[in-house]
Amino acid sequence: MLLLAAFLVAGCLPLSLQPWYASADPRQVPRLLGNYRDTPDHETLWSFRAGKEPGTCLLEVREENTNNATMKAVLFEVEGKSFLDLTPDEDALGSVHRVGDLAVLALVSGHLLARTEWVGEKFQLNFLDHDWVKAQVAEPAGAHHGLRHEIVEGKRLLLTASTPDLQKFLSAAVRESAAWGKPIILERVSDPQPPIRTQGKP
Repeated sequence: MLLLAAFLVAGCLPLSLQPWYASADPRQVPRLLGNYRDTPDHETLWSFRAGKEPGTCLLEVREENTNNATMKAVLFEVEGKSFLDLTPDEDALGSVHRVGDLAVLALVSGHLLARTEWVGEKFQLNFLDHDWVKAQVAEPAGAHHGLRHEIVEGKRLLLTASTPDLQKFLSAAVRESAAWGKPIILERVSDPQPPIRTQGKP
């Protein structure tokens, strides 16, 4: 199963207008750089390269039968835990010819959030869970009801809160196991080629 593609088709990752981080953490970058495949199927290639600014990476995600995704990844810490703030890379966004210059001007670069952890030599990402966040901020009984947000197209959660307010929310969410989705576990590889499916595999 192409896990990341399933996330995107379902539209089930909460998005924020403002960054989740107050400052980047350059200490974590060197260990992360390189190529990875998701386990156990190895269908997706994740490549981290050094970014233009300290504490940042350029992440390219390549899946079979999908367009490549190129993201700016900022590593940071909250409550002693590590996170990635992911937003579309501006250079890659401008090179998408099918969108066109005028349409690019109308796009807003939102921010996705993933908790990160090294498990031995494997790198694990857990994206923030859309339904849990929605219940916290959009439902009257939610613990964080009132955090600025919008519901886009009747279903998708867009957080419009400031970075300081997002960090306060994250400080609480980091202690809640239900706040985080199914883990994506990445195994380091030396082969930078696109993923290839075995013949006959659905």
